[in-house]
Amino acid sequence: MITSFYASFISIWLIILSIRVIALRGNPIFKFFKFEKDDENSTERAIRGHSNLIEYSPIFLILLYLSRNK
Repeated sequence: MITSFYASFISIWLIILSIRVIALRGNPIFKFFKFEKDDENSTERAIRGHSNLIEYSPIFLILLYLSRNK
């Protein structure tokens, strides 16, 4: 139950971060997700945040699942 909740939360967060990266790369449809000025540093930070979530969330979910099933 708790693993499903966190997996859902991470999935929603991943969608939000994906839209933010798309907006910062210049897509006019998602321009409302640009919260700060459009510079190279914001784009790099958004991309890095998106990749960190993709890199670390699977191991987190696996460990959470294994700890709950003992």
